[in-house]
Amino acid sequence: MAFTNLLNQVGNQVYLVDYNKLLLNPKDTFKSISETTKLKTPENFIKYSNEIRKPTSKAKPSNDIPSGLLSIANELYSKLQKSAI
Repeated sequence: MAFTNLLNQVGNQVYLVDYNKLLLNPKDTFKSISETTKLKTPENFIKYSNEIRKPTSKAKPSNDIPSGLLSIANELYSKLQKSAI
């Protein structure tokens, strides 16, 4: 429910960032964020892209999650990714 409400707030002041893209290519993601938000000095922001670290927690195996819940979560995840920078 919380993420669905979040999707409804995406707009001029709320931006979502694809965390997987951020982990795979932090510098390009930071550049996209700076372009989308029209930062005056993007280089000051982009230089911190090398500080991004992968999480230390592990995902729960999908076979441990009820299939109906997993289906709902996957659909919501897809919507979130489409709305992300």
